[in-house]
Amino acid sequence: MLNGTFLTTVALLSLISFVPLAQAAPYTFNVDGVITNSAGVPLEAAAVTFRVEIKNSAETCILYREDQIVNMTGSNGFFSIAIGKTSNTVAGGATLEKVFSNQGVSIPGESCTHTPTSTESRKFVVSFNDGTTSQAFASQEIQSVPFALEAAQATKVGAYDAGSILKVDTSVSQTLNSNSALSQTHYDEFWRLVKNPSAAYLPNSTSLSGDVTGALSTNTVVKIQNQAVSATAPTNGQVLTFNGTAWAPTTPAASGVSSVVANLPLSVSGTSTSTLSISQAGTSTDGYLSSTDWNTFNAKQSSTLADAKVWVGNSANAATAVSISGDASIANTGVLTLATSGVTAGTYSKVTVDAKGRVTVGSAMASSDITAALGFTPVNKAGDVMVGNLSLASVTSDPAGLVAGDEGKMWYRSDLNTIRYWDGATAVSLGVAGSGITNMNGLTTSTQSFTTGSAGSDFGIASAGSQHTFNLPTASASNRGALSSADWTIFNAKQGSTLNSAQIWVGNSGNTATAVTLSGDATLDNAGALAIGAGKITAPMLSTGGVNAASSGVIIAGASGNLVNFACSTSGHVLKWSVTGWSCAFPDPSIPTLASGKIWVGNAGNAATEVTLSGDVSIDTAGVANLATTGVTAGTFTKVGVDAKGRVTVGSAMASSDITAALGFTPVNKAGDVMVGNLSLASVTSDPAGLVAGDEGKMWYRSDLNTIRYWDGTTLVVPVPISFSPLSALNIPLISPPLLHPSAELSPLLIGQSSMRNKDLP
Repeated sequence: MLNGTFLTTVALLSLISFVPLAQAAPYTFNVDGVITNSAGVPLEAAAVTFRVEIKNSAETCILYREDQIVNMTGSNGFFSIAIGKTSNTVAGGATLEKVFSNQGVSIPGESCTHTPTSTESRKFVVSFNDGTTSQAFASQEIQSVPFALEAAQATKVGAYDAGSILKVDTSVSQTLNSNSALSQTHYDEFWRLVKNPSAAYLPNSTSLSGDVTGALSTNTVVKIQNQAVSATAPTNGQVLTFNGTAWAPTTPAASGVSSVVANLPLSVSGTSTSTLSISQAGTSTDGYLSSTDWNTFNAKQSSTLADAKVWVGNSANAATAVSISGDASIANTGVLTLATSGVTAGTYSKVTVDAKGRVTVGSAMASSDITAALGFTPVNKAGDVMVGNLSLASVTSDPAGLVAGDEGKMWYRSDLNTIRYWDGATAVSLGVAGSGITNMNGLTTSTQSFTTGSAGSDFGIASAGSQHTFNLPTASASNRGALSSADWTIFNAKQGSTLNSAQIWVGNSGNTATAVTLSGDATLDNAGALAIGAGKITAPMLSTGGVNAASSGVIIAGASGNLVNFACSTSGHVLKWSVTGWSCAFPDPSIPTLASGKIWVGNAGNAATEVTLSGDVSIDTAGVANLATTGVTAGTFTKVGVDAKGRVTVGSAMASSDITAALGFTPVNKAGDVMVGNLSLASVTSDPAGLVAGDEGKMWYRSDLNTIRYWDGTTLVVPVPISFSPLSALNIPLISPPLLHPSAELSPLLIGQSSMRNKDLP
């Protein structure tokens, strides 16, 4: 992988201007060049993506774009691209030859349209991406080359320009006479008409003869087949008849009706006196609609349906006109539109979705999101303060190949139990002057002791002179401390949580909670479900509370909440519910047939219309609605783009730039990195407790001693010369159990540190 800024020299080897009438010429042009970095190292990546964009001379409109992938392995940085081998990737863009046309025709571009002048040039921009970064060269003007000079003459035919040539307009229909090459006969006829107009055409003043007389523009028909036509004007209903001498208008003779014929559903009976009749319509016969059938059809579901409403079966299995609402709405054309979820269309690194999978909130990823995902806060490469220990890599030999630029690098030699660093010329070990406790909880005497006490309302350590007192009071409503034996007896006598399956606690005659099983008229299972036994609800129970006794009808809940008898007095009525209560009525009429997969929607005329659900949602015959795809491939993404309806339209993996942008800094690579700022160790006033062999190499700064300290796997090491008087004696008395929490423990004393922890104290 090459680093640094790549420089290039780009040379155009060939270029043509694309004019439709030009001589045959290649519809491509080459872009050649050499790419090297600032050190002169050529770019030789296996897959380099080149992008060439052609713009108008003012560079305000992109007219053409083409991408090509070039293998530059072994190329010594040289590349050659033939532009025009693939199609224009600008949406709705023109072909390459049209892009270079200066014929005054508008050329579509990327979100723009450009009409060039007759002498306008074009500019192009070349950019490339070697897989790590994308770079673009300065724009260059495209100049004509010899091929294009010849092509420019295509606006003329010989010495004749466009105004001297006979052309066929594009609006002329060529259905009857296609615009093809002239045959010899067509060619001779064309020139006969052009050169001899007086002989080829009849003038309007030409006198006609025969069956027609008068001038060409005012002729009159006086004969038919050389037989004279009467000058008498005809009347309504007359026909032209030849009377042996001339064609004259006459009235045709009247005639009687000889037969009557009728089409179904009409029928004819009789001959001299015919009778027309029509039969009653049925399942296989066309005819008239009887009053009985009319009443039947009239009782069927009306086709009237309010604008944009749909028929939906209600809880009583009756079609009800409702408006689709909630997550979607529908137009009277059947287009169903999802409701917006509240999110603005865009690309977000962090999204919130509801239970229906819709994105409801989109935002940029915050630093806290990164630290939550990492499980730790990374170190800021520009400079930071450690709040914990920083462990050096543990090696058994000094790294090879260090140079002056590596000055300041540091590592831990586990075989020597020492920290070493590179001073620019040689590896240097940090020296050790000694170790020992110099300060314990503020006491500095060489001999110190521990004792116990019960003062205060919480556990605490009081240090004075050379003695440390561990105070643990007796626990009470206001004290946190040791549990007394009296309180233990009281707590132990309280009710336990054990209760047999499906039993309940009931106070007995001695006022003591007793476990019993529910029985009698009902039972109770261990899930809390109460079951009333069969036959346990009797007539006397129903008659209480004002229930009317009845032998017919149904029992319903009355306005007061009591059970009452409800019966209908009209035959055919059924029980029907509305918001005002129960009533008796005829059942709702049935719904007409509906084509498979269609739904009823009220159109603009308030009539129910069969439509196919489309747009954002489709529906099958089982009523299962399916959201339309948005173009995104199903999967899990750390970065998504959504539309105004909250639907994910683009999904991609999060790039490292997304992380650094969210953090606001570049984190240090745990595998090894070079700090570009200062790194400060955590400042503490006591050494960490509980260090073991696996903590070898951990380092911290003791601000009270102004020393850097580290753990070599067994011992605390101070890598700077210091002078102190270590403790000559340490007395640890036995702490009596009643003053300690049952789970309190002392950690073993380590060389250079002492600690006590009570892991279960709240």
